[in-house]
Amino acid sequence: MSSQATEPKQTKTIKIKVLLFASLKDYLNQAEISPEIPANTTIKQLRDQLFSKTNIKTEKLQTLLYAINHNHASLDTVLKDGDEIAFLPMVSGG
Repeated sequence: MSSQATEPKQTKTIKIKVLLFASLKDYLNQAEISPEIPANTTIKQLRDQLFSKTNIKTEKLQTLLYAINHNHASLDTVLKDGDEIAFLPMVSGG
């Protein structure tokens, strides 16, 4: 047996770009962020992390639309290094 201490396992991270539109950018006071997140993070996990410390209503979060690299995506989509994720609130008007 080796007497060397084992190094702690490092979690792999990825870098992404998040675009926030309309009222969403007001909740985070910015329109674009580039966080490093753990690999295998889903859109839902990212959304929950980003808005956990805001006063956004759960109902509003449930109506958001998502796009990765300009393509529609669902909450269970796993993010990859370099992805551009857009958080889009549903808008209405007439």
